[in-house]
Amino acid sequence: MKANKILSCLLIFLILQGCSNGNKNENTKKHENTNKHIVKKMTLQEKTENVKEKIQELANKKDYQGAIDILSKNPDYFSVTEYDAISAYLFTKKDNLTGQDLTDKFVNLPENYNGLFSSEVNKFRLQAIQANKPFANETLKYKNYIIQLINSKKFGDYTVNSKFPANWENDKDLVALDFYYWALSYKSTGDMDSFYDSLRRIPDDYNETYANDIKNLKNKYAAEILELENKKDSQNSTDTQDNTDIQAVNKPEPSIGMTADEVRNSTWGKPMDINKTITVYDVDEQWVYKGDRYIYLEDGIVTAIQE
Repeated sequence: MKANKILSCLLIFLILQGCSNGNKNENTKKHENTNKHIVKKMTLQEKTENVKEKIQELANKKDYQGAIDILSKNPDYFSVTEYDAISAYLFTKKDNLTGQDLTDKFVNLPENYNGLFSSEVNKFRLQAIQANKPFANETLKYKNYIIQLINSKKFGDYTVNSKFPANWENDKDLVALDFYYWALSYKSTGDMDSFYDSLRRIPDDYNETYANDIKNLKNKYAAEILELENKKDSQNSTDTQDNTDIQAVNKPEPSIGMTADEVRNSTWGKPMDINKTITVYDVDEQWVYKGDRYIYLEDGIVTAIQE
């Protein structure tokens, strides 16, 4: 009896000890995973800073093309706004842009940009805004004209666009308003395909006059717009197949050492999908193509091709 009690106590002790070790192991694994996450996050941040330092260093040496090359090879390290701002600045310095060319580069950048080259970018942006004032005043007049037509439901005025100033397509808000006016004009005549087509061309991020009305219409006719887009994609695929074959003859085959942009401009074109792995040491990508074809890139450079 005494021996049985001793065995029972020993068994309970071993079970408790095992649970304790299990909890410790689980806690250790969680701690290790947390550390790995921190290391990966810090490493990505460090790599971003390294890329920015290289671009800054080359720009300081007035090697703007070299800085552009690094920027184009590492787009994933930047937000869209910062990428556009840095690109605008580097191309402006490289090509000595002035006048309308400079205005087009900077006028649509956000106010108080605070990324790389922020001082220079904001300076160029102010110059662009000043140079763009006459154009902005002119386009504002025609925005108000379209708004007046829409509010009074005077649709189908084919003289509208002929009254617009030169380069009016550079004003994104005016373009969006114009598409909305024509969407409503087509809808009033029952031409629904043209209505869907005009509606889908209004950018989703448009947030000026009628923004809520446009959003509601896009949501209401989302299925019809998607069907139209699929139909157009199918037609474009058929119509451009011959041209694509001709263009492909003049494009290079993908090869080791190419940059991501060079691969996109090769005979393989853009991938169907991209699988990305971020490690402590680099950023690895697997580009997936039809026919079980793959291209592997390390830090934006092709290292292997599988067919």
